[in-house]
Amino acid sequence: SLSLLLTITMAASKDFSFEDPPRGHPGSSPFSDPKAGLSGAVPDFTSFAGIDLGAVAPAVGMTDAGRTYKPMSKGAEYMFEEEERTRGFGEHLVFYTGSCYMTGVASGITVGIFEGLRKGRDLPTSKLRTNAVVNACARRAPMFGNNLGVLALLFASTERTSQYLRDK
Repeated sequence: SLSLLLTITMAASKDFSFEDPPRGHPGSSPFSDPKAGLSGAVPDFTSFAGIDLGAVAPAVGMTDAGRTYKPMSKGAEYMFEEEERTRGFGEHLVFYTGSCYMTGVASGITVGIFEGLRKGRDLPTSKLRTNAVVNACARRAPMFGNNLGVLALLFASTERTSQYLRDK
């Protein structure tokens, strides 16, 4: 990785040297000034704009001339067009089932809180009222979570089956 960095740096600048630039030089940094109290030099990243990617490509494994780089600023998850893909069946299944299960549990806890508060209104102590809320949450949350998780499992399976039959 150090040799790669040196190759990129040498490709960016023809007058490469290991020495720090003199003070007042456009590439010098206020952070490299020992009087400032900060140690270490901040590299001059403006010199990387002149890198010839064709010269560096073999060093980073890009030997195919037909490939074009896709910048990450466009939100692409993959570097090259041919590497893009859609989520697989397993990824959809886990995402849908997990998110629906967690939504169902959260909804069940909310319903359980209201149900427990309603049922515990007439109880004499705060411990009994708290116990009524906890029992209602423990009864409703798994039921809601499991039901929504099964619906998500059925949805993911039906979605993939319909895509398979449509593309056949």
